[in-house]
Amino acid sequence: MAKSNDGVPLEEDWEYARSILPFLKIFYDSTLRISGSSYVTSHMYMKEVFGIGKRIRQYSESSDVSIKLMAMRMKGKYEKYWGNPNGINILLLIAVVLDPRSKLDFVNYFIDYLFESSMASELKSKLLSSLKTLYEQYQGIEEGSQSSQQESQLDDDDDDPHGM
Repeated sequence: MAKSNDGVPLEEDWEYARSILPFLKIFYDSTLRISGSSYVTSHMYMKEVFGIGKRIRQYSESSDVSIKLMAMRMKGKYEKYWGNPNGINILLLIAVVLDPRSKLDFVNYFIDYLFESSMASELKSKLLSSLKTLYEQYQGIEEGSQSSQQESQLDDDDDDPHGM
């Protein structure tokens, strides 16, 4: 807020608030989607992380200086937690691969999008190796021991909130 006017918001303060609202709504909506307790969210977690990374990258190229600066600060925080492929739990990526709506190509696309080529290749290799190991472990298990499955509760309009 402007320092003058005794702390009362000026029109420019309201304009700034309106301009950052869509950016902040991304985080609000993602938090609601992955915080659900009555349905499985493990397959959604990395999709949300990928979507947030994509949006931060888009906003960091904005022509609005205040939005660009805010996005650049957010990008720094995002990179701190998600910028190192060695710090990513591979099981979160496997959950996305096993989701029939995403598969391996989806994960590989975002790995290439978010990381430089050497780090991306290393993470994709690690993911593929983990998938092969997981497959080999389950290869000998008989199919008759399956338990009943629960359906996740997803709204039709929440299938692809980030436009991916």
